[in-house]
Amino acid sequence: YDGTAPEIWEQTGGNLDAVVSTMGTTGTLMGLSRRFRELNPEVEIVDVRSVAQYLNLPGKKHRKLKRGGHLKGMVTFPARGFYKEGGFLRSPEETMFLLRERGITPDKTIVVTCNSGQHAAAAYAALKYLGFKDVRLHNGAMVAYERNFAS
Repeated sequence: YDGTAPEIWEQTGGNLDAVVSTMGTTGTLMGLSRRFRELNPEVEIVDVRSVAQYLNLPGKKHRKLKRGGHLKGMVTFPARGFYKEGGFLRSPEETMFLLRERGITPDKTIVVTCNSGQHAAAAYAALKYLGFKDVRLHNGAMVAYERNFAS
């Protein structure tokens, strides 16, 4: 957050299309995401968990998460929002309407996250299908973040 992101921003003059980062504890990705979002509000981090998962409610609680919630600045759009009853994808027009209502638009960098990556991977595929160019998957998702950074 305080080191790598400002260094990249300065060296590129803020003109960057993508950053490729290896994933270990997810600290670099989360720091880059937070700082780049501050520097450029066109970056969106989207939590695709259901409200019950986000709140870590009984029956929806992930076995590796101690508490619910998400990182400051995340937008919530549950992965099921891409689908109609029966598991079929909504029409692109309907889905784009729902995404735009939450400020999720194709001109932004979109980072999708969930508890462990399963829902985020489905959201990644749906966003790419809809024509989003810059979609990133938060590898390890909130389980890895909590394990390594949350106190």
